[in-house]
Amino acid sequence: MQWLEIHSDTEELSKEFKAHILQIATKDVRIDDKTRPVLVAVKTTASSLYKCYTGEKRLISYPQLL
Repeated sequence: MQWLEIHSDTEELSKEFKAHILQIATKDVRIDDKTRPVLVAVKTTASSLYKCYTGEKRLISYPQLL
């Protein structure tokens, strides 16, 4: 959102925009009382969803922004 606020008139995917988007995946979040990058947290959430469907777990683990 920050990129769009600063560059609201941009219509192309520039190298700077792509670099900004790629940085999002490496931002830290807290999930299951651990600090992890967003990509790892997405995998953890998907895994906990699967465990809920199979009955191994009752709650889905969601990441929290730091």
